[in-house]
Amino acid sequence: MTTIFDQNLQESCRKALAVFDHLDVAVYVSDPNTYEILYVNQTVERHFGKVVGEKCHQAFHGLDMPCSFCTNDIILKRRPGKPHVWEFFNRLNRCWYRCIDKAINWIDGRTVRYEMAVDITDLKEAEAALQESEERYRMILEEIEDGYYEVDLKGRFTLVNDALCNALGYSRGELIGLDYRSYTDAENAEKIFRTFNEVYLTGKPVKSFGWEIFPKNGKPIAVEASVSLVLKQDGRVAGFRGIVRDISVRKHAEEILRRHSFQDGLTGLANRRRFDEDLKREMRRARRDGSSLSLLLSDIDFFKRFNDLHGHLEGDDCLKQVASALARAVRRPGDLVARYGGEEFASILPETDIQGAVMVAEQQQRNVAALNILHGKSEAAETVTVSTGIVSLVPSSETTPAQLIAAADRALYRAKRAGRNRFKVWAAPNDPCKRK
Repeated sequence: MTTIFDQNLQESCRKALAVFDHLDVAVYVSDPNTYEILYVNQTVERHFGKVVGEKCHQAFHGLDMPCSFCTNDIILKRRPGKPHVWEFFNRLNRCWYRCIDKAINWIDGRTVRYEMAVDITDLKEAEAALQESEERYRMILEEIEDGYYEVDLKGRFTLVNDALCNALGYSRGELIGLDYRSYTDAENAEKIFRTFNEVYLTGKPVKSFGWEIFPKNGKPIAVEASVSLVLKQDGRVAGFRGIVRDISVRKHAEEILRRHSFQDGLTGLANRRRFDEDLKREMRRARRDGSSLSLLLSDIDFFKRFNDLHGHLEGDDCLKQVASALARAVRRPGDLVARYGGEEFASILPETDIQGAVMVAEQQQRNVAALNILHGKSEAAETVTVSTGIVSLVPSSETTPAQLIAAADRALYRAKRAGRNRFKVWAAPNDPCKRK
């Protein structure tokens, strides 16, 4: 016997169901035992037709989804009120739907299957477009020759391409999650951090900056890299990205060019440009440290006569042999022997007093004499010899490189006037411009 309470409850349920007709959401209710569709709203009718009274598998035969979702058996295994979310594709209207279904108690007390389906075709198409875009993006990353990286705010790799993996000698799995400090030293890690911080604070990308990275094999690589921000959809910074380019070959070529620009082409010694730069640097250091600095200027005796007698090819060979002999007398890494010009050579001896400079000059003269190069037009000896001028002092703030060179040159002139094949010291410790 139906009570007034039951009638009121059923009327309330019918009113609630009527509301669903005004929603742009497909709603239907089915019997989990008979598979019969008990109720659908108008949205279901628009998408699937009049299906009330039909079996689920007949009404929705165009759905592309797992078989378990085409029957109601699975509903009986769920507790009433516990929802399940899933998606399916309707081949009839070529639309995607996201569904929420659950077991509920129906008007008459039965457990029925209640389902709501929302058209998510636009979302699926957007997701597909995004996935396609990401696949193209990754394909482009793999085609470029330079390394590509993305790191999070903690400096850990989140995305790398094959080029970067090959450069560092790591697999993709090894690199993802690896901190950038793991493949460089402390000095370069600090440089990377400063660059990341600058980009983070300003928001402006840095086109390129150089540092050394250490691949898995441990051999350092000079690289040039760019850095820009990785932003989330809400504009927050998620990390950094950029291109890494191996410039080791270029650096090596630049170093060779640099060395050649500082090297005398004939003798292989440092050239005048290198001499000038080293002398300035060593004078600054000697002033700062209060240490002695010595300079030797050496000249091959009667070299013009040697050229006139033996020819320029023999003259060039003589210059190369004398240059080698002078350089062999200098052993410390900080010392420098350079071709000053023509047949004249210069030796810079940092942290060397007059006694040390004299010892070097004596050794240089012995080395040249040991070459035993015959010189038929020399008035100093039967073989090639050199004359040397020496200056040694602790430079003051007023002392200039030009003054030091002038003092050594005057000492060389005295050696030549005294008969050549000897050295003379410019003994003016307080002022190299004035003779004592």
